[in-house]
Amino acid sequence: MPSINAKLNLLRRQRRPVREAAWLAALRVARPDESDAIVAEILDAFRESPEPGLLIEILARWPHLSHEARRAAAGEAGDRLVGLLEAVARPGANSPTDPARRRVPILVVADVVDRRVPGPDPIDVAARAAFDALAPEDLADPPTVEALGVVALALGEGKRAGAAHAGPERGPQAGLDESLDRALAEAASRFDTHRSSLLMDAILDRATCPGPRLAAWLADDAEPGHLALRAAVRRLSREQAARRVVRLMGVPPLAGACVERLERLDEPGLQIHVLLDAPLLLTRARASVARRIGKPEAILPGAAALRAMPVRARLGYVRWVEALSFRPQRRLELLAVAGADPEPRVRLAAVRAIASLEPTARADEALAQLAADSEWRVA
Repeated sequence: MPSINAKLNLLRRQRRPVREAAWLAALRVARPDESDAIVAEILDAFRESPEPGLLIEILARWPHLSHEARRAAAGEAGDRLVGLLEAVARPGANSPTDPARRRVPILVVADVVDRRVPGPDPIDVAARAAFDALAPEDLADPPTVEALGVVALALGEGKRAGAAHAGPERGPQAGLDESLDRALAEAASRFDTHRSSLLMDAILDRATCPGPRLAAWLADDAEPGHLALRAAVRRLSREQAARRVVRLMGVPPLAGACVERLERLDEPGLQIHVLLDAPLLLTRARASVARRIGKPEAILPGAAALRAMPVRARLGYVRWVEALSFRPQRRLELLAVAGADPEPRVRLAAVRAIASLEPTARADEALAQLAADSEWRVA
C-alpha cells in the first residue's frame, strides 16, 4: 500500500478543488501518524492561496491533531482565530447541530491560555465566542468541562493581575461575564456526569462574586457538586487558604470547610493574611461563621508576633477577638494585648472593644488603666 507521502504526491498533479476535497476527506479518517502530513500539505496550500474553509476544517479536527499540527494551525490562523472558531461551531446546512464542532472553540482557547499553541492576547473575545458556542448538553462532556475550567481560571487570574479587560478593544466585560456565568452554572449542574475537580476550582475562584446563574447554583443545598466544591477549599495550599478563606466564609455551602482551614492557620506568616481581612467580618454571614470556630486561638498570633505585624493587621486582631467565641475573661486578656500596643489607633480599638463587654470588675480595671493613656484620643 502506498505511503501517505506517495498518496499526497499523486494528489499534487490534480486540480486544486480535487486536491482540497481529497485532503479534507482523508483528514477525517487519517491515523495520527498520517494527519500531520495531511495538515502540513493543507497549510502549504493555504499559504499559497488563503482559503478559510481549509483552515476551518483543520480546526474542526482539533481533538484529533498532534501538538505539532495544532501549533501550526493556530499559528496560521493568527488574528483570524476568533472568526475561524465561530465558523467551526456555526451550524451548517448538512449538520445543523454537531456537538464535536461546538466544543472545538473551548478546546482551542484552553490550549492558547495554557500556552501550548499561539493565540490572541488578550483571550477575552475568543473565550466569549467559545462559551457562547456551547450548548447545555456539551457541558456534561469531561474534556469540554476541563477546558472550560482552564479558561475560567485563566480569566480570573488575568482579571486579578489587572492584565485583562483594560482596553476598549477587549469587548464588553459584562458580556464575557454573563457567558462565563452561564457556562459554569450549566457545567456545575452536571457535576455527577463529568466530576471535574478543575471546574470546581474555577467555581471556587468566582464563588465570592458569582453571576446570577452561578449564585443560584450555590444557593441550592441539594446540588451534589457542593461536596466537591468544599473539597476544593480543602485542596488549597496553606498560603492560598490564608489569603482566601475569610472571603469564602461568606459563601454558605463553604462555611464548614472554611472553619476547618482557619483552625489550621497556626503560623504568624499565615495568620497575618487572616488579620488583614478582618474588615470582611462586618458582614453578618462571616461573623456568624467566625463564632463557629472551635479553636479560635489557633488563628491569633502571640503578642510578640503580633507586634511585628503592620498596624492594619493589629487592628484586625481586635476585630477577630471581638468576633470569635471566647469566655469573657479570655476575651479581656486578649484585648489587653492590643491595649498595650505602641500604636494609638490599636489601643483605641481595644478600648472600644473592652467598653462593649459585659461590665465586670476586671473589665473596669482594664479601662481605668487605659484611661491614663498618654494619647488623649485613647484616654
